[in-house]
Amino acid sequence: MEKIKCTIERITYQNPENGYSVLQATIKGYRDEQTLVGTFHEVTVGAVLTVEGNWRVDKRYGRQFAVEKWTEELPADIIGIEKYLGSGLVKGIGPKFAKLIVAKFGLQTFDVIENDADKLLEVYGIGKGRVEKIRASWEKQKDVKDIMVFLQGHGLSSTYAAKIYKAYGKDSIEKVQSNPYCLADDIWGITHILLDLFMQILAPLLQVQMLHAVEVDEALVNVLVRQLKHFRTAHPASFDLVLNYAGVPSLAK
Repeated sequence: MEKIKCTIERITYQNPENGYSVLQATIKGYRDEQTLVGTFHEVTVGAVLTVEGNWRVDKRYGRQFAVEKWTEELPADIIGIEKYLGSGLVKGIGPKFAKLIVAKFGLQTFDVIENDADKLLEVYGIGKGRVEKIRASWEKQKDVKDIMVFLQGHGLSSTYAAKIYKAYGKDSIEKVQSNPYCLADDIWGITHILLDLFMQILAPLLQVQMLHAVEVDEALVNVLVRQLKHFRTAHPASFDLVLNYAGVPSLAK
């Protein structure tokens, strides 16, 4: 896969149900805006993204970059900060207040919102109610970004990461860490990568301690056996470790 850094300029289409989006972005080295397609959860105009995927040519829409994974960085210049805040992503800040806030705090704007939001009261027209709305929205967006980074860091595509976030919300990381095999029941279409995720998170723990949060019981064994019968992974030895711990003969034989 190719990795590129870009800035989102326009959102051509976005499905609120599954997050599938068509975005127009500026990319260094390209004179014209380029089209990105993929699953993006709450990405807005002005966002700076590092995306991984591949170029393809759609018969109807032409050249596109199909995104498999992405991470977001906060804009680092005045224009980018104002555009980001004015996009509507942070509730309580629209184009008008974005301009006033950035004029007041400049490059320190994000630091003020995250660490000292009460200073926003210094901006004309902003009261305590709006500050609390901004603070709550900012924290939510931060949680979303942390969750997406965690899930994609464990090999999940942005499509599955968005599905997991939609199902579990702010509890996504805790849910996946403590009981990843529940994904087989809760997230449609994820079974073919479930065991890789299981291995990454839980298999190392089996070597040093008993599982307390998740018992290796019949339900877990059934999930493991069902998936290993139909799918092969790059880490058969790790799954043999799990199966042996549960008292199930190796399926690799």
